[in-house]
Amino acid sequence: MIITGIFIGSLLGFGVPTDTEEMKTSEFWRVMFGIQGIFGVVHLALFLAFFNYDTPKYLKMTNQEEKLDAVLKRIYHAEDVAMVKTSMNENSSGDSKDVGFKDALFNR
Repeated sequence: MIITGIFIGSLLGFGVPTDTEEMKTSEFWRVMFGIQGIFGVVHLALFLAFFNYDTPKYLKMTNQEEKLDAVLKRIYHAEDVAMVKTSMNENSSGDSKDVGFKDALFNR
């Protein structure tokens, strides 16, 4: 949808005055940017409305097991969900520490 707004804004660019004196008084540039902005806002609203999912890690940390199962079933095959949950339990021993950018890159 953003690309559609950019395309329409580019098409509207053909209507921009080419005369120097007319350019100084023209408000047409606001229309070009406004149309692109409208499409951007609509795209953001649709994205937030339809792609608002919590991550499996967050759902596990907050003990939302039913939602966790539903999200894992969307990601993995139904028969693999139990294995993934077991793997998540093994990997989260509770001894988590904050890892900095430098540690993540250079300490293995």
